Amino acid sequence: MIILLAIVSITINSFAQGDPHSRVYAAYSQPHDSTYYMNKSSSLNTAGWLLLGTGPVLMLTGYLVYQNNVDTDWLGLNMIPGIGCMVLGGAAIITSIPLLITASNYKKKALGVSLSLQGNKFPCLQGSMVGFRYVPALSVKISL
Repeated sequence: MIILLAIVSITINSFAQGDPHSRVYAAYSQPHDSTYYMNKSSSLNTAGWLLLGTGPVLMLTGYLVYQNNVDTDWLGLNMIPGIGCMVLGGAAIITSIPLLITASNYKKKALGVSLSLQGNKFPCLQGSMVGFRYVPALSVKISL
């Protein structure tokens, strides 16, 4: 009964819509600019290539440990670290693929459309002198 109550409360809290006035809700509902997407793309790209580089090294290390202990132990207890390294290396390689794909998607999103609000100076006549007045301008950059 306690387990059922815990599952129901977790489910209700997980799928409930948040308070629109909370800071967490506001952080996720705001649109992000291109620098946010480029930073996110860069960090995901770094993590993906790091995992893709360490995966084969772990697999090779695991294979060497496995081959070193294959003849010495007939029960197989000394082969567990080698098998574990090979499994971790394979998991690192498989995990790197979605990270690199997501990094590419964020980079496309950052380069796709850029929207900014700028203040441009325009000359205007003030009495007998020419002065400058700031006029707000919306700048839209679309990369094709």
